[in-house]
Amino acid sequence: MNCKSCKNSLKGEKISFGKNYQSSLFEKNMGSYKKNKKIQVSLIECKKCNLIQLYKAINYKRIIPKKKWIINKEEDKHHENYLQKLLKKKFINKNAKVLFLSIYDNKFFEFLRKKGFKNLQKLDLRKFLKTNNQDYNRQEFIQNFLNLKTARKFFLSEGSFDLIIGSKILEHTQNIKNFFTFCKNILKKNGFLIIDVPDCEKSLLQGNITMPWEEHISYFTTNTLNRTLALHKFKKINFKKYHYKQENALVGLYQNKDRMNKEEIVFKKNKHFDLFKKKINIFKNNTRKFFKKYSNFSFYIFGAGHNAVVFFNFLKLSNKNIRIIDDNKNKKNCFFPGSDDRINQSKILSKLKKNKIILLSVNIEIEKKIITKIKNFLNKNDKILSIYPDSPRFFLKKKYVN
Repeated sequence: MNCKSCKNSLKGEKISFGKNYQSSLFEKNMGSYKKNKKIQVSLIECKKCNLIQLYKAINYKRIIPKKKWIINKEEDKHHENYLQKLLKKKFINKNAKVLFLSIYDNKFFEFLRKKGFKNLQKLDLRKFLKTNNQDYNRQEFIQNFLNLKTARKFFLSEGSFDLIIGSKILEHTQNIKNFFTFCKNILKKNGFLIIDVPDCEKSLLQGNITMPWEEHISYFTTNTLNRTLALHKFKKINFKKYHYKQENALVGLYQNKDRMNKEEIVFKKNKHFDLFKKKINIFKNNTRKFFKKYSNFSFYIFGAGHNAVVFFNFLKLSNKNIRIIDDNKNKKNCFFPGSDDRINQSKILSKLKKNKIILLSVNIEIEKKIITKIKNFLNKNDKILSIYPDSPRFFLKKKYVN
């Protein structure tokens, strides 16, 4: 197996999370649910470029959700701010010909349009590939067609561009070389590329077990993102980290180059991966202590998104008799991936008298809203905690574990 970026042979210790059902698998029929094959998730670090990645990426067709109502929610509140900074520094101008790779660039698109940019174009693979595939807007589908073949065809049709913007797609990319080959072949000489990816540094340092996910192939930090761009001959021009309560965002402006200086592509070893391995074991041990301490409580996970699925399966909680709650009507009565139990709605809490612990698996920003919603269903001794280390209600705080 080779690195998804530098193509170096992937060797060394892996972090295995076992075989689990796909996070987006929501079936109402037990027979259909059981027919699905489990997916092996393992992380490894490339010894050459230090990029942390899935050891083996799952075929993109397999990981595209079967249910069309499942759409990835990506953080984009910082997009306008970043473009304001670039315009102020005059890195881009209104005559620029700009290509947007996915629907996750819409905030960028709308901002530039309002600023008077006229030459803006969205990549429409359904039209360009003449396909009826309804998944043409999904990151998994797009990344598969960003390659030399598509670039040559696209260049003949649309010409070259001054700027390409790609938000929340590089981490989904199964062949990073193909991605940058596409960009280089339709960018003008010294043209620019804006890349926006999730920042995994906090999760790595925390040992946050909800970080790995079968849909994310690569797990970037500031250093490994900039190294990856340099390796593929894109020079860093401007870079910013945006801080959020949960997962930070990394955004950079890079310039297309024919060659790079040696010092620009030197890779220095960091210890993020090794620390993550240690912290994951601590996370698992403390979780066992937590469930033992509160063995007389009944447990519920509120929120059946992919983080909850990862948390439930990677920690092997299927024997803890945990029930899952989610008020999304599409998920009602579906089997929770990895469990033989169906997803309940929050009103079930009102029928239960036994002491309860509700583990929130929702965006930290809406935790207060959810608590307000369910507090009337709770008893005096019930606890509302969170699965996320960044939450003030994190369930592994010392007062809960010891």
